[in-house]
Amino acid sequence: MDIIQNTGIIDLWNNIFFEPEYVITSSIVRIIVGTIAFFHFIKLFPIRELLFGENSIYPYEEFEKGVWCRYRLSLYSIRLRKLWNPSLYMLMGMIASFCMVIGYCTPFAIFMTYLTVSSYMNRITWCFTGGDSLFRQLLLWLFFTSCGNALSVDCWLAGTDMFNQMGNPIGVRALQFLMLSVYWTTVDYKTNHAAWQKGYAIYNAVHINNVIGLGMPAWSIDKVWKNKILCWGTLITEFSMIPGLIFMPYVFVPIGLLLHLTFGLVFNLALFSYAVSCYLILFVPPEFFINLFKMLGYE
Repeated sequence: MDIIQNTGIIDLWNNIFFEPEYVITSSIVRIIVGTIAFFHFIKLFPIRELLFGENSIYPYEEFEKGVWCRYRLSLYSIRLRKLWNPSLYMLMGMIASFCMVIGYCTPFAIFMTYLTVSSYMNRITWCFTGGDSLFRQLLLWLFFTSCGNALSVDCWLAGTDMFNQMGNPIGVRALQFLMLSVYWTTVDYKTNHAAWQKGYAIYNAVHINNVIGLGMPAWSIDKVWKNKILCWGTLITEFSMIPGLIFMPYVFVPIGLLLHLTFGLVFNLALFSYAVSCYLILFVPPEFFINLFKMLGYE
C-alpha cells in the first residue's frame, strides 16, 4: 500500500474521479440531451398507438408473456398498465424532458426522462438501435452528475452563481469512459471484419436503402482507392479519438463532431450521431465554456 501511495497512484485516482470540477460542461450537455429527448417524444407521438398501444404491432399480451419483460425497468411492467395509455406516457416524457432542459427539479426530471425512454425501448426493442441505447446510458449517468448546479432554474431559485458551480465528476468520468470503450470496441470489430479490411464497407452501406440518409456523391465512391481511403481513414480517426480525447480535446472533439454529424447526414442513424456528439462535448474542459460565457458578458 505504501508503494502505491509513493507512486502517486491513489492521488491520481482521486484527482481524476473525485476532485470537484466546474459542472458547466455537463450542464450544457444536460440542456442538449433534454432538447433531443423532448423532440424525440414529439416525433414518436403520432405513432404512439402503433408502437405502444393495446393493439400495437407488438400487442401487450404478447409482451407480457415474455419472461424477459419482467426483469427490465419499464413502466409497461407495472400491473396498473391501464393508467399508462400512450398519450399520457408521451406527455409525461415531454414534461420531464422540458424540465430537464430548463433545470427544474433536475435530478427528478432526468430520472423520469430516463425511465420513460427506457420504458418505450424495452416495450418494443427491435424498433430501436444502438444509438438509442447510448442515449439511454447518457441519461442514466447524467443523473449521477451535478449538471443541475449551473444554467438551471434550480440554481436561479437557490440564488447561486449560474456558471461557476462545482461538483463531483464521477458521473462525467463514467460517460467519458463509456465513449472511449465504444471507440475501442468499434475499431476492434471493424479491423476484424472483411468489409473494412478490404475497404468496401462504406460502399456497401450507402447502397442499403433502409439505412441511407442523404447519401454520398457518386464521385466519392466511384473508385476502389477512394473507398479504401474512406474506410481506413474512418478506422484511423476512430482509433485516434481514444488518446486524442484525453490529451488533445480541443482538437479531437471538433474532429469527432464533424465525423459523427456527417455520418448522421449520410446514413439514417436515428439518435446515434446526436448521442455521440453529447458524449464528445463532455470531454471539453469546463474552463472553455466559463471563458466563453465571460466573453459574451455573462459571469
